[in-house]
Amino acid sequence: MTKKSQIRKGKQKKSPKNKGRKADTKVYRCETCGDRVPVEDAMVHVAECDMTIPRSD
Repeated sequence: MTKKSQIRKGKQKKSPKNKGRKADTKVYRCETCGDRVPVEDAMVHVAECDMTIPRSD
């Protein structure tokens, strides 16, 4: 029974590493420049990209 408790402790130690990645879940990838931008700033970033980079079509 002691071995099972040790295994559980090992699994719990892995979870904090994944908590830092939750910030990257909501990310928008810009088509014009290929940058990965947070969803909140996506519209502003796309507008700035359209101003700086002229589109061929």
